[in-house]
Amino acid sequence: MIAVAALEKSLSAEQAVALREHVMRSLRRWRAKDPEDLAQEVLMRILSKLQNGLLIMNPFAFAHRVAVHVLQEDRRSRRREFPLRFDLSCLRSENKYADEELLRCLDVCLRKCLSRAERVLLQRYDEADATGRQALAAKQGLTQNALRIKVYQVRSRLRACVQAYLKKACFPTTDPLVKSSLGIVSGTMTGF
Repeated sequence: MIAVAALEKSLSAEQAVALREHVMRSLRRWRAKDPEDLAQEVLMRILSKLQNGLLIMNPFAFAHRVAVHVLQEDRRSRRREFPLRFDLSCLRSENKYADEELLRCLDVCLRKCLSRAERVLLQRYDEADATGRQALAAKQGLTQNALRIKVYQVRSRLRACVQAYLKKACFPTTDPLVKSSLGIVSGTMTGF
């Protein structure tokens, strides 16, 4: 509501409240995780633009466009928070030691698919903040974007290895017709 009060100086009170409700409805329809906070961010960005002298002819269309960008940024940041997520339902239903199986899977895949330098790179990249990543890129002799791409490629290889391992653990059959008829892909990962 802070942004609504500030927007009332630029728009009428009814327009500001209607704009917030419009943004909230859109964010809920798009299944945003936290529509209230995102709506507040949208209104603050609109307020910033108005204070910088931008003339907005259609505030609802402009708010819609800003909301799309804010939602995309939020989803990207949430994906970065969870770099590895696995669907272990197939392991849990058949095996009461699923956590041990996952740890064994990760250990095998880390040793099998990645060199020691790549394992260290992933660990340092995940632990570093923005300035740490810049220093890591300089130490590797890369730009930050090239470092990000390299980490992405390493994670992709690790993801493929983990998926293959979990498929074998969940579906030990070698018959491709059985696997394809199940239509289940175990070990899906998001956040890359």
